[in-house]
Amino acid sequence: MRAWMLVTCPLLAAALAAPARASDGVLEINTACAAVGCFAGDAAGLPVTITDAAPAKSFRLTSDFTVGSPNQTVISVQTSFAHIDLAGFSLRGPVTCAGLPLVCTATGIGDGVVVDLASREGVEVRNGVVAGFGDDGIALGNRGVIVGVNAFQNGGEGINAGTGASVRECAASFNGVSGIAVGVNGSIDRSVAVQNGISGLDGRGEGAVITGSVARLNGSVGIGTTTASTVTGNSSVDNRLLGISAGLGSTIRENTVSTNLADGILCGDRCTVSDNTVTGNGDVPAADGIECGAGCAVRANSVALNRGFGLALGADSTYRENTVTGNGTGAVSGGVNRGDNHCAGIGVVSATCP
Repeated sequence: MRAWMLVTCPLLAAALAAPARASDGVLEINTACAAVGCFAGDAAGLPVTITDAAPAKSFRLTSDFTVGSPNQTVISVQTSFAHIDLAGFSLRGPVTCAGLPLVCTATGIGDGVVVDLASREGVEVRNGVVAGFGDDGIALGNRGVIVGVNAFQNGGEGINAGTGASVRECAASFNGVSGIAVGVNGSIDRSVAVQNGISGLDGRGEGAVITGSVARLNGSVGIGTTTASTVTGNSSVDNRLLGISAGLGSTIRENTVSTNLADGILCGDRCTVSDNTVTGNGDVPAADGIECGAGCAVRANSVALNRGFGLALGADSTYRENTVTGNGTGAVSGGVNRGDNHCAGIGVVSATCP
């Protein structure tokens, strides 16, 4: 019996320490393995740490995780090109956020999933719920991919991704800062951001692309980008400041922008603003339907019932084929009329297109 124990006990310990590997080679992450270390490079306890020492690059949750501190992270990624399938499970912390303006019960340094080394890139997270963390729900580095994630009631941002990141088919609501944010040349597609503390959908670097998405009831800007960005086919409604804000040289096309408290669309110099429906914005006095800087091309928009001017344009901007009706201050301020515009309204100045 003693000899049998001497042989079998080390084998049993080795078996318990070995990573759980599905038949397809994916490594499992769950509360049971987290207690002892899920695979090579991961110490016992949280966070589950994915390093270059892990025997594979693909991971799948097989249980929910719940943590009690806003400072606790669940999954820390310290390698590049890891693929994490949440598989419909949830990562949850103790933070709740509610109200308009939004107030969170706590903030902290804990994240649901975070890339902890700036040099790591190309991490992918899919298909699950990340909620209630003191900092961000998901914080990925450059060239990250996030698909099918519901991120809500986190003290920081719901989803925060870096340069060249792609966020698709995600939902972010009631997060303390932004719903979804991407860096330079990042993209957000077919996603929803509702009642986040500051911005809904945020392209924080040059060349961001935001398409087919919804931003509603966010604390300041529904959809915000910087220079040379593209904002196409979105709905931005009932936000507490701007509907869409973009920087120099951006394209804003085919969006529905309604009942935001300040300007419906605000863009810098040399923007192209076309085929948008911009209605009922500007409870803030003198806020306009579309305001664009110098050298803009403003074409084929329907602009109605905004508090300020329908179109407020800078030097050398042109407008054509727009329908501008019922705006409070007047139809058009500035710009050069290139024809085929229709203007009518209730403003204190002439409704005729200048």
